[in-house]
Amino acid sequence: MGEDGVTSAKHKFHKGQILYSKIRPYLSKVVLVDFDGLCSADMYPIQAKEDTKYLWYYMLSDDFLEQASSAGSRSVLPKINQKELSAVKVMIPSWDEQREIVHILDKLFAKEQETKHLINVIDQIEVMKKAILARAFRGELGTNDPNEGSALDLLKEVIVAQ
Repeated sequence: MGEDGVTSAKHKFHKGQILYSKIRPYLSKVVLVDFDGLCSADMYPIQAKEDTKYLWYYMLSDDFLEQASSAGSRSVLPKINQKELSAVKVMIPSWDEQREIVHILDKLFAKEQETKHLINVIDQIEVMKKAILARAFRGELGTNDPNEGSALDLLKEVIVAQ
C-alpha cells in the first residue's frame, strides 16, 4: 500500500515467459519477454509447457485471436479471464514439429525485416535523387567554378550509379 492508500495488484514475470493482455483480446497484445519484471494485473504471465516461442507464435495466430476474442463476456470493455484463457484450444504438434514451425517462422520474419530495410533504403535513394534534381535545377550543385565539371554531368553520374 502506498502513501495515497491505493493498492494495485501486480504479477511477477520471468525471462522466457509470455505476457498476455486480458483487456481487449482482439488487439492480440502478446509478447515474449527477455527479462524479469513486474506487470499490471491486466496482464497474464504465461509459462509454456511446450516450446514457448511456438506458443507465442500461436497466440498471435488468427485461430487463437478468434477464440480469445469470443471468450470474454463483457461488451463495453472486452476482457478474458484466466478460466476463459485456459479454455482456449491450442494446437500442439510434436516437439520436433514445434521447433520446425518456429524455425520457419523466424526465417520468414527475418526476411520480412530485411525486405522492409531494403524498401527503406530504396525510398531514401528516391528522396536523394529528388533533392539532387531540385538543387540541380536551382543551380545549387557545384561551386560555379569554371574549372569544375558541369552539374549536368554530375547528375548523370549519380543517376547512372543507381
